[in-house]
Amino acid sequence: PISCISNINIQEFLSKLTQTIADKCTEPSFTTPYLTNERHRIYLTQTVEDLKMFLLLINNNRDLVLAVEHLRLSIRSLGTITGVVYTEELLDVIFRDFCIGK
Repeated sequence: PISCISNINIQEFLSKLTQTIADKCTEPSFTTPYLTNERHRIYLTQTVEDLKMFLLLINNNRDLVLAVEHLRLSIRSLGTITGVVYTEELLDVIFRDFCIGK
């Protein structure tokens, strides 16, 4: 188990997270990915910012609960790009981007 309150297994979690990201980001690719949707660029930028804040808080022994919240937000932003979205957000996108109901 991982606990932000009692600081249990945080380093192990960070090591595993770092390794997983490194594995995913260093896999050889024959094509360069392009972000053709401005919305994707915005979400990816938000993902990076939240990950930076997460690392800053963790590395400086700051509030671990706040750090994990930034990690959650980064996962949510990335999920929006990859197709893992939440119902309320999906409806917002449909009404905003497709002019339904106007």
